[in-house]
Amino acid sequence: MTVTVGLGPGIFDGRFGLANKKPAHLAQIPDLPSDNLAAATTGGDLSLQACADDPQVAYHAIRDLARMARGTATVRWTVLGFGRASAGKNQTTPRNLMGFKDGTRNITSDADYDEFVWLGDSAGWMAGGTYQVVRKIEMNIEIWDADVISDQQRVFGRTKVDGAPLSGGSEHTTPDFHAKAGGELKIDPRSHVSLAAHEHHGGVKILRRPYNYTDGLNQYGQLDAGLLFTAYMNDPEHFTRIQTRLGSSDRLNEYISHIGSAVFAVPPAPRAGEYIGQALFR
Repeated sequence: MTVTVGLGPGIFDGRFGLANKKPAHLAQIPDLPSDNLAAATTGGDLSLQACADDPQVAYHAIRDLARMARGTATVRWTVLGFGRASAGKNQTTPRNLMGFKDGTRNITSDADYDEFVWLGDSAGWMAGGTYQVVRKIEMNIEIWDADVISDQQRVFGRTKVDGAPLSGGSEHTTPDFHAKAGGELKIDPRSHVSLAAHEHHGGVKILRRPYNYTDGLNQYGQLDAGLLFTAYMNDPEHFTRIQTRLGSSDRLNEYISHIGSAVFAVPPAPRAGEYIGQALFR
């Protein structure tokens, strides 16, 4: 099991004498196109993420932490995520509840981690840490399931079975956003893969680590489910830049709604004999 801790902007608002230690890029995510945020699933002073192969292990970890904090801190909102290993036989990229692979072009190299995820020595007590952006994204699963697969593939810009870009190749083939067939682009410029591509954001990348979630059935008897999108980067503006473009014209917006949002500073991993965030109090 692993546990990740993040510190929200409110931690540095003066209540705890830490205002002068606020990380340089830690600020609330601005209003973005297509946002439909609910107050009950937005913000927070601390982020606690527990990951385990068995959800019961993660549940008890969070329960015990909440119990120990009782009287000092209260739980604002929680999401039970799942599905990181649900890609299918002989497949490694996770799938979302829409049935498509999620994370094919994710950060994998040490060079990209150093350039886009980890903070450098100039970040002071946050050196070696990162920023976490969390978005709760509701999916209109019933409407999506009624759409034909060919249109679903145009929405994502990839094939549903193997995740290959519609420009051709296999899952990890670099998409060709200029490829045409019959005079038309093979990958719709408003497709999710096109709008999210780092080639269209000045080369900026973020580390994506999303989880599926379900809150059962809603009041209409339909599945209340979606994606808990978590991402890590050395500047939250990178996420804002990408999501502004997605929120404005992504064809996927017809089927999703961003209902929760938060941003946190994640301290570096503690050294032997130290605790998380110890450098903050030196």
